[in-house]
Amino acid sequence: MEIVNSRNILIIETISQQQFTTNIFDRMFVFLYDTAYAFKTRCRMLVTVDGWEIDSPYKSVMLVAVCRDGNDSVLPIAFCEVVEENLDSWAFFLKNLNYGLRLERGEGLCIMGDRDNGIDEAVEEFLPSAVYKQCCFSLYTKMVHEFPGVTVHSPFWGACRSTNGNSFKNQMAVIETISVECYNWLKDTDCQKWALYSMPEWVKSTEITISATEQLRIWLLKQLDLNVAHRLWQLSGIPCPYACRCINTWGDKLDTYVHRLMTMDEYRSAYGPGMNMLPQAMQWKWQLHDSISPPNKRSTKSNDTQISFAFSVCTNHYPVAVIIISDGLPHPGRPDQEQHKPVNERNRYCSSMT
Repeated sequence: MEIVNSRNILIIETISQQQFTTNIFDRMFVFLYDTAYAFKTRCRMLVTVDGWEIDSPYKSVMLVAVCRDGNDSVLPIAFCEVVEENLDSWAFFLKNLNYGLRLERGEGLCIMGDRDNGIDEAVEEFLPSAVYKQCCFSLYTKMVHEFPGVTVHSPFWGACRSTNGNSFKNQMAVIETISVECYNWLKDTDCQKWALYSMPEWVKSTEITISATEQLRIWLLKQLDLNVAHRLWQLSGIPCPYACRCINTWGDKLDTYVHRLMTMDEYRSAYGPGMNMLPQAMQWKWQLHDSISPPNKRSTKSNDTQISFAFSVCTNHYPVAVIIISDGLPHPGRPDQEQHKPVNERNRYCSSMT
């Protein structure tokens, strides 16, 4: 399935299996026209590609293609989600990338990758006219793995960043004096694919690693971590500002994404049955209740007055606030004859809200 929204391109491929009634997602390609147009007309002519695993239950892989503008800012050109990173996945990605860029088999394009999982074969097949460069950091990692005891860090990166052939040969000569095996191994990797001095001048780039894709990955992870960590939408039931912007971009209604508890219908339903108001204090009626002992004292200081609170229910099922007074002083509201009785003979009175 291919969808062209204005000038952007979305391609989704599915697979069918007999045990399933619906098709199963296989891979998806997304091409962004605006950034691609900026790349072709206003940016450095180097496209950096890479792939990384998506942290999800399906463990799929995201393939990306990015470029840099004149200020070295990263612009994403295309994304592709695939089941795994292999030659077939890279072929699908690069073929559609070339189709979106409207290039003649990669003519006028310089592309940089890590030469892993079939990317170099896919470039050679579908972008034969493009200039392919290898990431120096990927090469360095393989070299260290191959020669763990050889210390050639400084001359290796000096050779990578050399801007002319003589400087490159001098740095390689230093590596040869340290380890002939490492020197021969680097020569076999085709230095024209990773040394900076071999970069075409029309590319207008001094990139020697795929750090641009790593910058994009870190930015995406940061944005995802912020949204997940804040969890504003999940906790409040109201879309966060990031979600609101996306929803507005889609042209959808924000009300659709707000939790039902925040709707006017739910608000009205909460008060729909009605709530009986409590009467004012002057309308409370005094009722006789059994005597209740006060709670145990928690401090060493003796208080002249101790008041405890309890709750009961009258026959009319309204809540009753019971105030128990346990001192010997007269209190307003008691019958006068009760105030002159000894404390142990008095009846306890309470006020009830009826």
